[in-house]
Amino acid sequence: MQGMTLENEYVRYVVGADGQSASFFDKAEQKERLSAEGSRAWMSVTKDGKTHSSASVSYDGKAGELTVGFGDSGVTARFKVKTKPRHFTFELTGLTGGEVTAMFLCQLPVRVEGLVGETVAVARDETFAAGVQAMNIKMEAGANKRAKDSIVWVRDFPQHGPLVGAKFALFGCPAAKALETIGEIEVAEGLPHPMLAGHWGKVSPEAARSYLITNFSEQNIDEALKYAQAGGFTYIYQPAPFETWGHWPLKKTDFPNGYAGLKAVVEKANRLGIKVGVHILSGGITTNDAYVTPVPDPRLEKYGTATLAADVEAQATTLLVRNPQGKFGATKTVQVG
Repeated sequence: MQGMTLENEYVRYVVGADGQSASFFDKAEQKERLSAEGSRAWMSVTKDGKTHSSASVSYDGKAGELTVGFGDSGVTARFKVKTKPRHFTFELTGLTGGEVTAMFLCQLPVRVEGLVGETVAVARDETFAAGVQAMNIKMEAGANKRAKDSIVWVRDFPQHGPLVGAKFALFGCPAAKALETIGEIEVAEGLPHPMLAGHWGKVSPEAARSYLITNFSEQNIDEALKYAQAGGFTYIYQPAPFETWGHWPLKKTDFPNGYAGLKAVVEKANRLGIKVGVHILSGGITTNDAYVTPVPDPRLEKYGTATLAADVEAQATTLLVRNPQGKFGATKTVQVG
């Protein structure tokens, strides 16, 4: 039961007893897709400020039970593994050996130097695609292009909720089947799979229709609809109807009657066979929204945490910190205290 070998219609994935990925074999092209660049450690945990790579793997294929050890850290993770026709799923069912502050549940370097979808967690070239899909809110999945290869990954932080229960899907497939495979994963695993005009939204012909982007309002909707009809558009789209993102209050200058006014606009357009859309980034909250200002809501997600290394003056423009944990990118909003 040492090491793990998984195989489906498209790929054969092998992880050695040492916790290192050993093969990600493309069956259609009869080609090894695992990269030889850098570390092949499949997983890692952060404990007491140190990162420990997976160092041992034991797999019971009949029961679908996987045990991963992380060397001197003393941490052991247990997973339920399932092989599906075109993907594999891994669910973290147990974690022992002390407090884990972060965990990479999958780090797979692949020989793919083409297109990399960082947020959709897919790397592909002309013939092959590899990717991961987070299957619950506990996790973050992604992909990154490197100098000579790409890497697909899944990670988890305790602030997303207890680590146990984290679940993800891993797949490899012919490039032309990538979108189809993602759709199959969504359906098979009970993930959101929005339909539009009888088709999955990602491939629906309706989603490819042209639309007129215009700052329509209660006052000018008749004119906007006139231009839409003249241009043969069946959709009009308001790019900036909200004062803030989060609570989504409508701009009073455009919709003095609030959502009742917007509803009246939609109904008027619908009577002419025209549908209405508005620009919403559901994953973003502006800093002037009531969720952030004047007091941040405790439920807001944090990208990372750090300990202040010095007192902070009210007008300070620089913060001195120690022991940063998590992801610190281009965001410029912090919560102190």
